[in-house]
Amino acid sequence: MPYKDLEKQREYQRKYFQKNKYNPQKRKERLENLKEWKHNNKTKVCEALKKYKKKNYKIIKINEWVKFGICEDFLDEIFEIYINTFECDFCKKAIDGKNRHLDHDHKTGEVRNILCMYCNIMRRD
Repeated sequence: MPYKDLEKQREYQRKYFQKNKYNPQKRKERLENLKEWKHNNKTKVCEALKKYKKKNYKIIKINEWVKFGICEDFLDEIFEIYINTFECDFCKKAIDGKNRHLDHDHKTGEVRNILCMYCNIMRRD
């Protein structure tokens, strides 16, 4: 709540903090309520998750690659190549988003190719 008087704003913040202090019981109740709400609204949760993944696809994918040990030097450039590749580098079959995989050396983290799922599995070393 914006106040013109700084002292009134500080007083409001102090009261708000006192009223909403960390309380383990309240936290537990909020988590239980959230769990129940998610259970009762599965379609809303699913749609929100899909929307989030679509909006943040690049960030999610790059974080996934970093977690798997892929070199962090040129991730933006690698992502652009990855997103604009529509055929497997080995078998030349058409690939889409779910079938597209970034092949990399597990020891060095060096990116090798963009492959379909089948070629990526066959190439594992």
